[in-house]
Amino acid sequence: MNNIEILSPVGNIESVYPAVRMGADAVYLGLKSFSARNKAANFDETDLLKTVKYSHAAGVKVYVAMNTLIKDDEITKALELADLAVKSGVDAFIIQDMGLFSILKEKYENMTFHASTQCFVYSKYGMNLLYEKGFKRAVLPRELSKKEIEDIVKSCKIETEVFVHGALCVCFSGQCYMSAMLGTRSANRGICAGSCRLPFNIKNCSNKYALSLKDNSIISKIRELQQIGVVSAKIEGRMKRPEYVAIATKACSEELSEVFNKNTKDCLKAVFSRNGFTSGYYDFNIDDKMFGKREKEDVLSADKKTLSDIRQLYKNETAKIGVSFYLSLSKEKIILNVKDEDNYTINIEEKLNLEDEGLVNNEEQIKKQLFKTGNTIFYAKNIVVEMDNNVCVKISKINELRRKILNELYELRAEKNKNKVVINKDFKLKNYQDKFSENKAVKIRLFVEKFSQNDDLDEKLKLCEVIYLPLFTGKKQIKKLIDRGFNIGVHIPRFSTKFEKMLKTLSELENIGVKSVWCPNLDAVKIAKNSGVELHGGFTLNIFNKYALEFYKNIGLKSTELSAELKLKEIEKIAKADIEIEKGLVVYADFPLMMLRNCPAKYTKMGCVKSGRKCKNIYLKDRYSKKFKINCCNEYVEILNCVKLDITDKIKQLKNVDYIVIRTNVENSVEIIENCVNLNSQKALKMPKTSGLYVRGVE
Repeated sequence: MNNIEILSPVGNIESVYPAVRMGADAVYLGLKSFSARNKAANFDETDLLKTVKYSHAAGVKVYVAMNTLIKDDEITKALELADLAVKSGVDAFIIQDMGLFSILKEKYENMTFHASTQCFVYSKYGMNLLYEKGFKRAVLPRELSKKEIEDIVKSCKIETEVFVHGALCVCFSGQCYMSAMLGTRSANRGICAGSCRLPFNIKNCSNKYALSLKDNSIISKIRELQQIGVVSAKIEGRMKRPEYVAIATKACSEELSEVFNKNTKDCLKAVFSRNGFTSGYYDFNIDDKMFGKREKEDVLSADKKTLSDIRQLYKNETAKIGVSFYLSLSKEKIILNVKDEDNYTINIEEKLNLEDEGLVNNEEQIKKQLFKTGNTIFYAKNIVVEMDNNVCVKISKINELRRKILNELYELRAEKNKNKVVINKDFKLKNYQDKFSENKAVKIRLFVEKFSQNDDLDEKLKLCEVIYLPLFTGKKQIKKLIDRGFNIGVHIPRFSTKFEKMLKTLSELENIGVKSVWCPNLDAVKIAKNSGVELHGGFTLNIFNKYALEFYKNIGLKSTELSAELKLKEIEKIAKADIEIEKGLVVYADFPLMMLRNCPAKYTKMGCVKSGRKCKNIYLKDRYSKKFKINCCNEYVEILNCVKLDITDKIKQLKNVDYIVIRTNVENSVEIIENCVNLNSQKALKMPKTSGLYVRGVE
């Protein structure tokens, strides 16, 4: 069993040295754009080249995070940055956007790709799909338990990477739209405003920061993760200071070596915490003790002495590469050979001049000088000296040759460990042709949580091309609706551990006439793919460009909703591309800003923990007294926007979109459907509403 990799965050070059010196096996970083930590200093070409050279010489890998959603007009710039990373010799790309992944995979034939946790793939089904498409590794969601991680590792060939320390967002990564919707700063674009850290409270709940979780820390579980078969233990924190990187890396290294000491643990908490740490998700002990915010004492604990003490730990180079020296000394010449633990070898041979003669002809004295590897990454494991009698050499000559040969070995290691990528000479960025649509009737899809019996609504609701009900609605009710003439599809939960039940239900529903299934993520796509029903993608797939659209078309989707973080004019450009997949858009919704596994409403008098049933009419209230409904979805909850998303008055602008989606209950949908059908005689709906990001866009 190989040692688990310790993977450290580096937000700038100052953090590289503490990461490597404290025991990292790999580091991950972002370039100046397209990184999920765009507010970090990140790396320009000069710093990237320095980092890769230094890290590779020390036997440490370098991964580049290009893990944001990318617009079509940004693809060229993204490729330029990717070329820079490949030229520098980085070992892997960490990717969220499936369009960017498709492009890079085609261009760089033997490059390694890691699927970012932003991809939100949480089960063996989605993991296997990622592996089939060419990802070598996946970064797992922080919300998974030990058993859920174990099930993935046992069932998949893909490598797994688990966060062991750092910030813990209350929302599943890649599924947060709150920062964007409230202020245009998109978490999916790397500039999250941290809205969840602001005051939110629930009636009858003492916690006034109901969306703020403590930092995750399962460093004590590293050896357990290694035993399970997890490949990489990841530390979050590219926005953190070098001292944080140093002590978190040291803590992981010590735990792996079973020498974790109390001082390291105290420093880890002192340098950054939010009222302590939590391991709630991993232990599957999801409770109110997971919540916490950064208090005054947390800030003060990172005092000057603590930070100074940590800096002393990585002030000097860590000798981590063992080498063996062989020195031969004769009257004619001196030969020095060095070989490291990876069998890289350097040989230096020089003639001895008269001025080289000196007082030293003692074998032990020569060995002593060779042991002095100084402030380098090398240490002497073994030294052999062979010398003729009566031959002398100056100590300064030994020191000079030692420095020279170790410098050459450093350069050799940096070059040999550089990732050599084969570039496809025939690669050419695809240029999609525009397919202009003729005027066509608006196709409407209705997305509801339940379908009430109301014969009076039938004719109006039959204007919908398809009505999506929850997967577990029940065969009898769905069969009745189909018999009444409705085209019924089902939507798969955005998160569910009931995999066997989902597979069985899909098979049964296909047999009674269900023809389509709404897929919110790659897990759902894989689960539904062999059921025989048509696959339709949700806005939660975060499709931001034409290349991503084609990716989803190629894995079997007949249609998909485009991202709700795009402007309408950007959506139109994607929608008119000549890609044989129907493109849709959510035009009306109680829009879900977040999806959470730990519901803050559970810990109130109204919550399901107290009542034993689903919460109803429970709201989060922000500091402006705006109310955000908490929508219970059994194994997760959604935080809905405080106002309805409504662009039904802008449907005329959607000339290339194939269908629109309404997410509401059946009773409220009739008037909205009529508005969408009768574009020239719309009624004004008297309620607060927003056009979301379709007009404002995101940064």
